Amino acid sequence: MEFEILTKKCLCCLEPIEGFSEIVKLMDCTHELCAECFSRWKRMKDICPLCRVKITKIREIFLDKSKNCDEEGYCKSAEYDFQFVKDKLAEEEMDLACLDHAYFHEELQKLTKLIVDVKRERFERRGAEGTDHEWNVLEQIEIQLDNLCILNDELVQFDIHERLSEIYTMAETLFKIKTGKLEKEFVPYVDPNYEYTDFDVYNAQYDDYGDEYYQECDEEAEEFYKYESNVARKGKGVKVHGRKPKA
Repeated sequence: MEFEILTKKCLCCLEPIEGFSEIVKLMDCTHELCAECFSRWKRMKDICPLCRVKITKIREIFLDKSKNCDEEGYCKSAEYDFQFVKDKLAEEEMDLACLDHAYFHEELQKLTKLIVDVKRERFERRGAEGTDHEWNVLEQIEIQLDNLCILNDELVQFDIHERLSEIYTMAETLFKIKTGKLEKEFVPYVDPNYEYTDFDVYNAQYDDYGDEYYQECDEEAEEFYKYESNVARKGKGVKVHGRKPKA
């Protein structure tokens, strides 16, 4: 039975079941999905993605290897009628419906203030320890935030879940930069709808150590970027993406 558990995979993402902390079993056909895939699937269909059997009952199974599991390798679970799950989802959607452009305007303004705070704490104060990698990621967040502000001000329709996820991710990354806990492997956000300038490109290529560049950058461009990047970080008045760093 243990071997069977280890070799099972989620029906949607095909990742091994053992790698998840929570899975969902469709009781009508016994097929299993990871909780994340089920969360997306339940919004679209009420049938099993594999055998197409109608879903009437589900069981949430929480895997915890630190505790004693039952003979199937499961530690604890809870069973629900699928209609109950759909009703709860409908309630959540109604709650989210009140999150309009005015709400997101306030949230985006909070992020704008947080960026100013991060710049001051991490780069502009005497003895600040901000790295070039952190600065580059901060720049990319500014680009993303500027685009979201424009779209929000123009009342462009958006997916609420996606917008909340974007704001949460930006806020989480900004707090990591502020506390010096940003991973060196972190990949900055690249907006496919934004037309990047040469300055953006040079900025993204300036690495964590400040002395390596991609080969396509010529020497003049490298020196120009290095100068303006350092001046901007010290708060000497160079504008970056329309914002002027505060001293």
